[in-house]
Amino acid sequence: MPLLGLSIHVLVSTDESGGAQCVTEFVIPNGYEGPAPHWHDVYSETFIGLEGRFSLHIGDVVHQLGPNDVGFVPPRQAHTYSVPAGAPVRFLLISAPGGDFDGYLAAVADYVAETGKPPLADH
Repeated sequence: MPLLGLSIHVLVSTDESGGAQCVTEFVIPNGYEGPAPHWHDVYSETFIGLEGRFSLHIGDVVHQLGPNDVGFVPPRQAHTYSVPAGAPVRFLLISAPGGDFDGYLAAVADYVAETGKPPLADH
């Protein structure tokens, strides 16, 4: 999603894992405000910091994650993330079960390419 300054790579697709999970790598520039707060009906998300520091907002609590830090978001829990001023951030995101998360990312990328802006959260 170059229009948003994001780079997202699918490392293990939902299909490759037999639906068990989707593993993605996110590279995000500093100052990124993140997606609108949202939640997922069925799957959980595990964030694993690789480089830089970012804020993971889960409900009313904000966690600061850096390299080797892990944040877990269970299903139906409102969350978002942001990258305050500083260096760009790189993290892994594991969605389990996969829930066609990679298909969702492709649809978001298409939407951003067509409109030039991020979609609003549907939850």
